[in-house]
Amino acid sequence: MLERTGAPINVPTFLVLPEHIYRWEAGAPQDTAPSAAINAAPLLGPYFKRLDIDISEVHPETFETIVGMWLDDYARGDRSQADDAQESLAPLIGGEVVPGVAA
Repeated sequence: MLERTGAPINVPTFLVLPEHIYRWEAGAPQDTAPSAAINAAPLLGPYFKRLDIDISEVHPETFETIVGMWLDDYARGDRSQADDAQESLAPLIGGEVVPGVAA
């Protein structure tokens, strides 16, 4: 996965899906299982609700927009929905987003 996305392997890597956010530690080999699996519902659910979109019917490009909104809010300090996942998400603070393609 890391090689396919071109993401640097010397930083933690996240994969955001509608129902889960997966994290790999910096330097993790390609075939390593994620070091953390976070329930995305408390983090992304408010955005789905605000846009009146069912999570099971979200279009990939719309999901990409939702993740962008969440990351913008998170970067600006709105981490109220992330209480249970603060430790796993900590590397997002001060990080950067490597653009990907919605699948």
